Amino acid sequence: MATTPAPFGSVSSIRGLSGGRVLVNDPTRRQVLMLDSSLAIQAVVADTTPATGNAYSGRFAGLLAYRGDSTLFVDPQSLSMLMIHPDGRLGRTMSIPNTQEAAFLAGAQGNPGVDPQGRIIYRGGGFRFLGGLNPRGGPPGAGAGAGAGGGRGAGGADGAAALQNFMPTLPESIPVQRIDIRTRKIDTVAFFRVPRPSMTMTQTEGRVMMSSKINPIPLVDEWAALPNGDVAVVRGRDYHVDFVRADGRTDSAAKVPFNWRRLTDDEKVAFLDSVKAARARMPAPTPGAAGPAMAFGSAGGGSAGGPPVPPPGGGGQVQVMIMTGGPGSEPPMGGGPAISGGAGGGGRSPIIAPQVTFVEPSELPDYLPPFAAGAVRADPLGRIWVRLSLPTPAGTGPLYDILDGNGALIDHVQLPAGRLLAGFGADGSVYLSKREEGGFTTLERAQFK
Repeated sequence: MATTPAPFGSVSSIRGLSGGRVLVNDPTRRQVLMLDSSLAIQAVVADTTPATGNAYSGRFAGLLAYRGDSTLFVDPQSLSMLMIHPDGRLGRTMSIPNTQEAAFLAGAQGNPGVDPQGRIIYRGGGFRFLGGLNPRGGPPGAGAGAGAGGGRGAGGADGAAALQNFMPTLPESIPVQRIDIRTRKIDTVAFFRVPRPSMTMTQTEGRVMMSSKINPIPLVDEWAALPNGDVAVVRGRDYHVDFVRADGRTDSAAKVPFNWRRLTDDEKVAFLDSVKAARARMPAPTPGAAGPAMAFGSAGGGSAGGPPVPPPGGGGQVQVMIMTGGPGSEPPMGGGPAISGGAGGGGRSPIIAPQVTFVEPSELPDYLPPFAAGAVRADPLGRIWVRLSLPTPAGTGPLYDILDGNGALIDHVQLPAGRLLAGFGADGSVYLSKREEGGFTTLERAQFK
């Protein structure tokens, strides 16, 4: 129906408004733009210039659909939320109600929503560090005694115990939380299963080495906040939806019909070999660059920034998880000490980016999971979109199951080749992002049915 006349640096989220207008969050250029119904730029809502009050202060921020056509711009760097009026003007500023999980409220992982009561529904924090950095900048236990003559540093028994204490606790499930902006009261709505890498820490030559063993196609759950305040948790083990209704009731839908694809032993070996080769071609993490430790994307052309990974048996898209680098020099999401990146004060960073290994082929699932992390979202009409992991024919895009508000399958949608789902319009249309040559991104609006 329409294509942007000028490309963006990237498109991390969009907010569809009435009349075909749309807000676009471009974190690469640190801008929020309002486009008209033809997808031409109507106004620069937020950027880093004095004209907009340096509203986009950090390297990452998110858009939350608030009441009517108003929108919340969540900036974890400044720990603030700005109200964007329907005409694109910036309104009042509020503090983020839970600073420890500011990045999750901004949509770092998952797609937060706002219920009719004005409460934000979002993914809770993934882990907490048990210890902290010592005053010398090293891991816990490597502090005052080391170098003071006679004291034991991180290389001794005390240091080994301290390293173990410093390891983050990685849970098997994560809460979906709901927070009241006014009272800041938080309640847990549901839990969903997430990937759980096995992480270890060792010390070598005065530096701490983190290593992680991951399963590139883990069995996971995902969730979505529906416009009426319901929360849908899509279970990956048997592919059905559990609902927590806005009034507190819970119910479960029947299993969604799905063509489960069995992985043979040879396919498991070939798949892991392709994932390892793909990761070897990925650029090394930039020193000092902050960001989550894992990226989720599509084999055969995904959004994680890595090269394509051939799926089992060849063909199109398979959703996989690939480690792209450790936490950065800024505190990791959910709070905690900085553990990687460039050295502070002219010295070397005490902890370097994780070394990654993969599980054995026998530890991969016998059946390809129906979807991967980040594959579920809800549209303004209350439909649940599930991006499937099944291979698709060459020259085609991701395949989606469309479920209704009761978890029943009502449709299938396949995107055109090279497109990713960016978001939804208020009129039921969909917005697709397309990566162009030169690394730029264009936005398209298409009609769904």
